Amino acid sequence: MTYQKNLSGWIKAQQDHSIQTGNFIIEENKLVMIDRLRKSNLPTYEFHILSLNNFYQNQSQAQKIFDKYDDRVVLRAVPTSSSFQRFTYIDQNLDSIISDLNKKIDSSDEEHYKILINEYDPAEYCGVVISEKNQLTIEMAKEPNLEKLCHAQITPWSAIFKNYNNHDFRRMDYLNVKESDKNIKQLMWYVVKSLSKQTRVGNIPYYQPRLGYFEFVYSKKSGKLLFIDASEK
Repeated sequence: MTYQKNLSGWIKAQQDHSIQTGNFIIEENKLVMIDRLRKSNLPTYEFHILSLNNFYQNQSQAQKIFDKYDDRVVLRAVPTSSSFQRFTYIDQNLDSIISDLNKKIDSSDEEHYKILINEYDPAEYCGVVISEKNQLTIEMAKEPNLEKLCHAQITPWSAIFKNYNNHDFRRMDYLNVKESDKNIKQLMWYVVKSLSKQTRVGNIPYYQPRLGYFEFVYSKKSGKLLFIDASEK
C-alpha cells in the first residue's frame, strides 16, 4: 500500500503495521489513556469513572451526571481486560443504555468493566501532534472525526515548529495553509503554545514543547481546545 507522505500517512502506516505484527502500539486501554490525560494537566474533558456494578446499583448517581450535561453524554463500558468487548453509547438516555448493557454483558463479567462518562461535545476541528527533540509536527482538519485524519482519509493542514539556520529560536512553518487562513494558523499555534513551556531570553519568548504524541479537538460548542490523548516521552 502507498501512504501519504505526511503525519497522517505515518500514523496509518503504524496502525497497519501493528495489525499485521500483532504489536498494537496505537490501540490501547481507554482507561490508561484517560489516566495519562489527567496526569498531563492539559485541557481535556471532565471524565466520570464508575465500576459497572456501582453504575447498576447507584443509578441516581449516574443520572446526576447525565442531568449535568442535559443527557448529552458519551458513555463507554470499558473492559479492564483485552478479553472483553468495549461498548460505546452516544447521546442516549440512561434507561436505554442500562437495558442494552444488561443484554450484552453477562452478570459474571461485570467485575471486568468500568463505566466512563463524559459530555457529548462534537468537535469542529481535530488534529494530531508528534513532538520530537528538534521538531514538532502538527496536522489539523475541519472535521469532527479524528479517525478520518489518522487513517489518511482527508488532507489536513500541516505545520512544523523547529529551529532554522542553527538559531536557538524556533518558529512555525505552515506548509499548506493559505496566507488568508489566519484563523487556522492561530488555532494551530495555540495548540503548540498549550504544549509548551514558555521562558524568555531578554524580551523574546521561547517555547519548548513537551515531547510525545498528542491528539486534540476544538469544541464546536465552546471553541475550546481539548486534548484527547497525551503520550509523553
